[in-house]
Amino acid sequence: MKKNYLSVLLLITSFTVNAQTVSDFENLVLAPNSFFNGSDLSGVNSPKKFTTKFTSGDAFFTSIYDTSFGGDFGFWSKGIVPSSYTDSTTSGSGNKYSSRAGRGNNSSTYLVAKNNAQIMFENGAKDTTVNSIYITNSTYTANSMRDGDSFGKKFGGTSGDDPDWFLLTIKGIGSTGNLTGDS
Repeated sequence: MKKNYLSVLLLITSFTVNAQTVSDFENLVLAPNSFFNGSDLSGVNSPKKFTTKFTSGDAFFTSIYDTSFGGDFGFWSKGIVPSSYTDSTTSGSGNKYSSRAGRGNNSSTYLVAKNNAQIMFENGAKDTTVNSIYITNSTYTANSMRDGDSFGKKFGGTSGDDPDWFLLTIKGIGSTGNLTGDS
């Protein structure tokens, strides 16, 4: 039985576009062990969904915080969130903003992504090639695969022989909206 997730969290710690523009997220100032998912409702509001845009270098990305269920309840529903959490051991969805590595790549700030998140480029990086990207699992995802949880069994199952896999697909999309090549 394969493991399925409604939401898989990945961490993007830095990337380089044509070796000239580096996005390391240091400009996204966060207190130690914090994140920003838009829960302050400061983003652009379209009925009950608040979209916040973040920029680092020539890259930008969005996060959507959803208040559709009313009351004081809201949740991060899609996109990319900057984080500085360092808890690489605690299991469970309460630790979804932490890096399994405990940090970013040469940075205390990194991005957590889910649900078809997109990194978009502007200025000189628009329609260029991404030369490198550093990615690791979130603590939540890594520990869930290792131990199992209420969303799925541990990878390998009880015997350790169950066929399981984790797939990350990255696709390039040009400014016209067309795929630019293989994923």
